[in-house]
Amino acid sequence: MRWSRSHAVLFAAASALGAGYAFTVEPPSPPKAPGPLDTSCVSCHSQLDGAAAEPTRKAAEDIHFIKGLSCHDCHGGNPAAGFDGDPFAAHDESKGWTGKPSRLKIPELCARCHADAVFMKRFDSHARVDQLSEYRTSVHGKKNAAGDERVAVCVDCHGVHGIRRVGDPLSSASPAKVTGTCGSCHGQEATLFREMESKRRLDLEACIRCVICHGNHAIAQPGDEMVGTGPGSTCTGCHAEGDPGYRAASQMSDLLAKLQGRLADADRILGDAQRAGVEVGPDLFALRKARDNLVEARVLVHSFDIERFAGVTAEGVAAAEEGVEAGRRAFAKLTSRRVGLSLLLVVIFAVIVSLALVIRRRER
Repeated sequence: MRWSRSHAVLFAAASALGAGYAFTVEPPSPPKAPGPLDTSCVSCHSQLDGAAAEPTRKAAEDIHFIKGLSCHDCHGGNPAAGFDGDPFAAHDESKGWTGKPSRLKIPELCARCHADAVFMKRFDSHARVDQLSEYRTSVHGKKNAAGDERVAVCVDCHGVHGIRRVGDPLSSASPAKVTGTCGSCHGQEATLFREMESKRRLDLEACIRCVICHGNHAIAQPGDEMVGTGPGSTCTGCHAEGDPGYRAASQMSDLLAKLQGRLADADRILGDAQRAGVEVGPDLFALRKARDNLVEARVLVHSFDIERFAGVTAEGVAAAEEGVEAGRRAFAKLTSRRVGLSLLLVVIFAVIVSLALVIRRRER
């Protein structure tokens, strides 16, 4: 076949177009990592029963999944393997698989991300990164660091799976639910508030949020100095001098101090009497009443019921006074014993002297 000039032109044009097309086509991109809900972790656990399926039930509403993170970001492993039903491929220790973390290690596990300012800024430019350092100053954090597995860690307040943003009303750490969250360990702190609301027709909704007085991450060991109007008071954060709450806080602080003072006096005098050899065991046991009243009064701080609070502290002071009086009687008894012993020694000495004189006369 003979090629004409027109054939040659068409062939050249076609060749040029083909070359240009080949030049502009991009090479195939590497396969993308599975999405948060497309991992073998979710695929496998969603087919299981009971507790094994629990992590996947609320995954779609979990803030971590929403932000693009998934199971392996906390637990390690290979999220792209194991779709064939082989759990060992997904639980690959060479890929960092750790499984369920120890409660003692949970704060550090969460802090791998939440204490990393660079990492957190990718998701929220205003994200806090000081939660772990605050937690370590709290009574929870100190006990956790000392090896106590029973104290609260991150998951006890924020949840394990299905964790929501704190501002979400359904979050266990939200203002609306934080009281119940704290109360799951510390009892129904809110019950006393609710009773007072009904009794006095007050609105204590803001006060019922435990974090108002106790904080959230830098939770301090509760102390009597939190009640009152002194430097360590939490009452003055809401109550100003002259308002009823301020006066009630000052009065409760005074009543607590009085009970503590008389209880300390009773402990001291009875302890001294016991060390001196007087039997005061029953009196020390009876002093438990005053200690129970002190514990009850500290709880009743949450009630804002000054009359009830005053009644309980008055009972405690009365019990402590009985302890003080018992200690005084013990020392009076000890004094009479010592006087009697001294008189007996004088009599014995006199008898000995008299006998010595009689013996000497007879010898003469």
